[in-house]
Amino acid sequence: MDKANKPSLIAQLFVLFWQILKYVYSIVALVFVAGMFFSDPLIGLGLAVFAGYIFYVFWGRKPSSSNPPKKTSSTPTLPLQRVQEGAKEKPVIPNDNDFLLRGWVLGDWFNHESLMHAFGLVNGWEGSRTHLQKIAAEITRPSYPEAQKEWFKERMAMFVKQDPLYKKVIGQVKAAVEKQPGILQSSIYEGRSESDKEYARYVLYFANELGDIRREKHGRSYKLFPAAFAELASAKELNGNFNYEAAAKWVLRGSTLSEDTILSVAFIAKNQKHSLMKGLFHGDDFDWPWFDQCLTSFEEKNCFPDSMAWEQIASKPKLLHSKSEILAKMPGSKLKIIGSRYGVVVPSKAKVAEVRTLLGSSLSMEQLKPYQDELNLQISSKHQQKWLDKKYHLLELAVGVFAHRAYRYRQVMNMRRSGYQPAIDWGDDIAKDLRKLSNKPHPPFYPGDHSTVEAIPPKDSRLERILREGGELEKWEPIGRPVG
Repeated sequence: MDKANKPSLIAQLFVLFWQILKYVYSIVALVFVAGMFFSDPLIGLGLAVFAGYIFYVFWGRKPSSSNPPKKTSSTPTLPLQRVQEGAKEKPVIPNDNDFLLRGWVLGDWFNHESLMHAFGLVNGWEGSRTHLQKIAAEITRPSYPEAQKEWFKERMAMFVKQDPLYKKVIGQVKAAVEKQPGILQSSIYEGRSESDKEYARYVLYFANELGDIRREKHGRSYKLFPAAFAELASAKELNGNFNYEAAAKWVLRGSTLSEDTILSVAFIAKNQKHSLMKGLFHGDDFDWPWFDQCLTSFEEKNCFPDSMAWEQIASKPKLLHSKSEILAKMPGSKLKIIGSRYGVVVPSKAKVAEVRTLLGSSLSMEQLKPYQDELNLQISSKHQQKWLDKKYHLLELAVGVFAHRAYRYRQVMNMRRSGYQPAIDWGDDIAKDLRKLSNKPHPPFYPGDHSTVEAIPPKDSRLERILREGGELEKWEPIGRPVG
C-alpha cells in the first residue's frame, strides 16, 4: 500500500473498536431475542424485526471517520501523484511483482512502497533525500543487479535535479570549480560538520552525473573540473586523434605535469579559456622544459624575441636602492609615522614632497632598510605574478600555434602533388637559431614563434631563396593529424 494513502492510527483504532462492538452486540441481541420469543412470541417477533434493522446498520454499512482507509490497487503503474509542485519530472515506479519479473532484488528499502514514499515527498524534500540515500546504500550490495542500480540512479538523478538543496548549492560549486579547475573535493567541505559533508558529497556526486561538473578520482578524494573539461575525459577516448592534445603533449614534452593536466591545457588552448590557465596551476609556476631551454638560450645570447610576453619575461623587477626611491613609494600618512618614530619634526602644513625631502636628509639608509625590504618584496611579488601570467599566455599560445602549424603543414605536404614545395616564412632570426634546439623541422621553434609554413609554386621567383634558407625541407614529416 502507498504510505501516502495509509489510514491514521486513530482511524485504525476506530475500525477495530467498530468490529469488536459488532460481534459483542450481535451475540447479546441474539440471546435476548431468543429468550423473549419463548416467553412472549408477539413481543419476541417485534424485537426480532428491530434487531434485524440494527444488524443491517452494523453489518450492511461501512464505518466513517475523518481519515478512512483508502483502497489502492496492488499493482499501480501510474506516475506519482504526490510529487510537490515544481518537481516536473515524475518517475514511474513499477510494483514489486514487476521488479521480481525483471530478476531484481527486493529489500528493506528497495521496494515499491518505499520508493513511492520517497519519490512522493511524503516527508518533504529532506525526508525523501534521506530515504533515497538509504535505498542507495542498500543497493550497493553485490547481490543487486547492475541494471537495477542504473534504474535507481537515473530516477535519483531526476529527483536531485529538482531538489531545492541542489539548486541552491550547485551555482556556488560551479563558480568555485571554474575559478580553480582541479580543486580537490575534500577542500570544498574542509572544516565543515559531518552533516554538511554528507550534503556536499550528495551534491558533488550528482553534479558529475548530471553533467554540471566533472569529477576524477585522485587518491582518497576527487579532482573537480568545469563541465566543459568533459571533452577531454581521457587520452584513451581521444586515441591520438585530437590535434590540440598532440600539440599540448609535444609542447610540454619532458614535463612532470600529469596527463590530466596536459589534457586540460589542450582544452584551454583550443577554447581560448584564458582565465582557466591560472586556475589550473593555482597561480604557481610549473615544469616546462622547452620554455626553460629557450629562456636559457635567450639569456646566454642576451637576445629575446620581439613580443610583449617575452619582454616581460626578460625584464627584471625594478627594486628600490636609494633613499629617494624608497620615500617616493610611500604615501604621505606613512611618511609622518616614520618621522614621528625617529623623532623628526614634520611641520603640520608641510606638503608631501617637502616631507620626503626632510626625511631623506634626516634619516639614514639603515633606518629606511626595513621599509626598503618590505617595498622590494611587494615589487618582486608583483613582477613574479606578471612573469607567470606571461608564461601561462605563452603556453596557451604555443599549444594553439603548434596545433595550427601541424594542420597547416599537412595541407602543404598534400599540395606537393601539384608541384608545390614546403618552405618556412621566418618570423625572426631567433627562430632560425633555435631550429636545431627545437629538434623539429617546422615552426614553432620557440614558445610564441610566429614563423609559418608556406607552399611555394615550382616557378615562383622566391623558390631558390626560400629553399636555400630552409634546407632539406622535403625530408619533413607531418606532425599531428588534421582536425576533422
